[in-house]
Amino acid sequence: MASPAQIARQVLVNQGLVRSPGLPGRTLPPVQLPSDNWVVCFTDVSLPDSPDQVLLVTGASGIVFGKDMRAGKSMEHKGVKLVLRHIRPAGYDLLARIADALDRTGMVSVTVGNEVHYVQSFYRVGTVVSLGEETGKRRLLWSINFRVAYQDREP
Repeated sequence: MASPAQIARQVLVNQGLVRSPGLPGRTLPPVQLPSDNWVVCFTDVSLPDSPDQVLLVTGASGIVFGKDMRAGKSMEHKGVKLVLRHIRPAGYDLLARIADALDRTGMVSVTVGNEVHYVQSFYRVGTVVSLGEETGKRRLLWSINFRVAYQDREP
């Protein structure tokens, strides 16, 4: 089963906000914004030392808000955290654009591997926040958290 982070990454690629030219190693394929010269590399483990511009898409705390009494299953929205590292302050704008794109996402099917997931919506838990500068690296970090409502199949 795909994680919420994997689903969020695929949504970003499907929307055309990012595209993947490919990169070997433990990181996922790098992505280049079509309208910019910035290259961002997805990773799902931690921020690697290289490249300087990296988007970490990982899981975060979700919310359980009830139980379907017929099915006996708890209803929950999973959490997703985006952390962007960039060498310029313009990285804030990039993460804000990515956040806006996720805000507009809803009622879409996403295929991760062989599984189809139906994403009802992403919604922000907060705003883009600066995490400061990496020690000794002169690279800036920003973060934002989302919750995502989805089903593991289309309704």
